[in-house]
Amino acid sequence: MFKKILLVTALVATASFATWDKFPVLDQGKGQVKLGADYGIKDQWRNLDLELGARFTVIQSLEIMGTLPYRVFSQWDGDDQGDGLGDATIGARYFFPTNLGLFLDINLPIGDDSYAYQGWGFHFGAQYAKVPLIDKISMGSELGLSLYTEGDDDAKYNRGTDLNLGVEFDYDLGALKPYVGLDYFNRLTRSEEKCSVSGTTGSSGTCKINDDYSGFLTTFGVNYSINQMVTVEGKYMIGAGRYFGDYSYTIAANFYFNF
Repeated sequence: MFKKILLVTALVATASFATWDKFPVLDQGKGQVKLGADYGIKDQWRNLDLELGARFTVIQSLEIMGTLPYRVFSQWDGDDQGDGLGDATIGARYFFPTNLGLFLDINLPIGDDSYAYQGWGFHFGAQYAKVPLIDKISMGSELGLSLYTEGDDDAKYNRGTDLNLGVEFDYDLGALKPYVGLDYFNRLTRSEEKCSVSGTTGSSGTCKINDDYSGFLTTFGVNYSINQMVTVEGKYMIGAGRYFGDYSYTIAANFYFNF
């Protein structure tokens, strides 16, 4: 049961708490709408998620964003595990002229009780980008921390604190832009579950879960700009390490509409 809990929460967290990107914000007055879908696979686990998102640069260097996910289905060994609206995310990023950026994303606990985490989440940190880094190659990086409040009174599971560190390299071929990314995740503090059995006890009525694991997420992707208004993206992600239950795989496709 613990393995199932860890897997599901890791897959949900990496999807919902990924910042929009690791590169500088759009120009002032520019925005983007995102329509996406991703299919996750891990042993007996399968899930299909959709996402609607938008971002807009309200003043020079300051971007605001929001995303709303929807789980079409999730299954464990063929058994349904929950679907419906996921937890929404709102956030902001600010980039300084020194190529250093700061960000804050807030996870709103509005999702379906069957699978979404029933507490607030806060993902914040710093980014550094260089466009270009060398010739046609650009680099974006991020260091972040994810904190979670306790769920509602009926919640049986409280997430621990996560650290993430990542880098991405893009190669600009004009309309075509392939990229590769590597992200590291580490559960800094153990999660807790309500329990009534003896074990390693945290606060009253809770047991700490041995989930202080780490893992790497490798991403291979490509963007293609159909025109100035529309960009399509495809990517393949591989999660490796105990954080991801050894190995997990995700295929994703996104459409971006610029305005």
